[in-house]
Amino acid sequence: MVIVSQKNSVACLLLALAVVESHAQSDTDFLDSEDELLLLEEIPTVYAASKYEQRIIDAPASISIVTAAEIEAYGYQTLGDVLHSLRGFYTTNDYNYGYAGVRGFSRPGDYNARLLFLVDGHRVNESLYGAAGIQNDFLLDIDLIDHIEVIRGSNSSLFGTNAFFGVVNIITKTGRDYRDSEVSVDVAANETRYGRFTYGDRYSNGVELLVSASHFESDGASAIYFPEFDDPATNRGVAQDADASDHESLFAKLSYGKFDLEAAYVSRTKVIPTASYETVFNVPSTFTIDENIFLAARYTADLTSTTNLTVQLGFMDYSYWGDYLYDYADAGDPPDLVLYKDEASGDSWELNATLSRRFKRHVVTMGAEFRDSFRLDQMSYDIFDVFLDDQRDSTNSAMFVQEDFSLSKSIRLVGGLRYDSSSDFDGELNPRAALIYSLPASLPGDTVLKITHGRSFRAPNAFELYYDDGGFTNKAALTLEPESISTNEVILEHYFNPNLIGIFSLYDYKIDDLIEQALDPLDDLVVFANVGRIDASGASLALEGRWASRLTGRVSYSAQTAEDARTGTRLTNSPENMFKVNLMTPLFNDRLTAGLEISYVSERLSWAGTYADSATRVNLTLTSKEVVPGLRASASVYNLFDELYGDPASQDHSQPILPQPGRTYRISASYRF
Repeated sequence: MVIVSQKNSVACLLLALAVVESHAQSDTDFLDSEDELLLLEEIPTVYAASKYEQRIIDAPASISIVTAAEIEAYGYQTLGDVLHSLRGFYTTNDYNYGYAGVRGFSRPGDYNARLLFLVDGHRVNESLYGAAGIQNDFLLDIDLIDHIEVIRGSNSSLFGTNAFFGVVNIITKTGRDYRDSEVSVDVAANETRYGRFTYGDRYSNGVELLVSASHFESDGASAIYFPEFDDPATNRGVAQDADASDHESLFAKLSYGKFDLEAAYVSRTKVIPTASYETVFNVPSTFTIDENIFLAARYTADLTSTTNLTVQLGFMDYSYWGDYLYDYADAGDPPDLVLYKDEASGDSWELNATLSRRFKRHVVTMGAEFRDSFRLDQMSYDIFDVFLDDQRDSTNSAMFVQEDFSLSKSIRLVGGLRYDSSSDFDGELNPRAALIYSLPASLPGDTVLKITHGRSFRAPNAFELYYDDGGFTNKAALTLEPESISTNEVILEHYFNPNLIGIFSLYDYKIDDLIEQALDPLDDLVVFANVGRIDASGASLALEGRWASRLTGRVSYSAQTAEDARTGTRLTNSPENMFKVNLMTPLFNDRLTAGLEISYVSERLSWAGTYADSATRVNLTLTSKEVVPGLRASASVYNLFDELYGDPASQDHSQPILPQPGRTYRISASYRF
């Protein structure tokens, strides 16, 4: 096994820098004409597709950009709401966590570990479960997001583990976006209350500062009916006052010259009404607490007019506490209620450097990364015994390189390769290749064909490797191999004008050594194992941008099939058809903006063999311009037509399908002073 140490990685990067500089051609603008420069300003750019800024038309992937204006216009409350609106994505809610599915894949216990989440380019998947929350447990208040880059497909060639199905890069706002103080207040259904205070400014000495604090609390649904518990002993299946949640978050960002510093904190408490893991039904005593602390520094410098260096340092502290109320009594005996406690802590730091050099006809990107997960602790116990007390650590180092070469004005080739080595597994080598062809102009606007291939991996995490509940239901795997995915995709993009794009994509992927929970026949205990193989294919069609001066949005249709390659059976929680509409338009002489969202998700199979019915949800948001100077307001109605629908649950629940909320509302106001 080859191990690339932190010192060797940095040394190799510096050596590569010297080689690139010594072979550099004369500084030449990568764009040759004023027309191209104008187009660069009009067509959105993306960073995370290649680790340097480029137009999305040039990026070797299928990409979506969601702006702060869209987040406001559609009344999105969480990152999960944003992802659910995008082509190929869907979400699942089990009343504790939210899960993002993509291209027909969303497995129980995933915790979103098969998507890589970045904040301003910094990895924020925590080290213990590989998780990133997409509800109120996400690191950032959604109001602080400037825009979101979603890069689909296998991206381990640049980012390593977790970049399995794609990368979600959240770009935060800056002090200049506020230049003042802002107070925001929300009231919503289920006795929900939210408040935020934000201050931001850019000072004359070049320092830019943003600080924000928010608090959210909700009583949740007062009564949720679960037919599986419909018995007089369990309140006829009605969980009452058992859905409460609250969270608080802090965020600070300081920029000066080439340096950026960021700090974030979020803590969320969620009461669980579903009696998961066979806990006692209809009590508020079962709940989880998730806490994240994030610190990051970034140095970005243009070494020459064509060479850029970015160095990032990040620290993550994740803590989890779970209280689960059980009845230890035998059948027919009086209740014997005991609180079972589950705890985990994961601390890690990461250092990475990326160098991009633009030549006349190509761009070279290379870098090195070192990550040290120095605390991976798991513990579970009750008043009688300690069942798990496990302490681990782990390191990972990597190097990568990518070449983007222009064969001609119309043909570009992109190739990339990354090697990861870890203290937990043998080395992983992951390639990426793309052909990007600008078709001859037969229609007004640009037409681009992209043919891509990529391989990605996801390393087994500490939870999958070492979690053991003392022989109740689970035992530790101790040894697992990384799972891998190979993705092929054909993407056709046509720009009718710089503001309107039509997108067609056709893809297939194969997953090997999928890490799944399996039952060991020797002891009937559940254990994680490399037992899964998945074959999937799909297509999507979308129109995004501005259709007229007063109508903006996106419309998409996605079809996909994902099967267990061993049995040929359809995957659970995998819709075969999805249809999304997002439209916004000004009303009443531009005094209001109306945001309409329609989301159709076809039926999904549950673990019990039953189906969650297809569902169409409609959300409507009206947003005002400044009613008085500095004051903005909005009103949203979610699930406008009160559609009855449910989400497939994991086998940790007695209910194969969990009913989801009906019609709800939110009223929001913000004042800047």
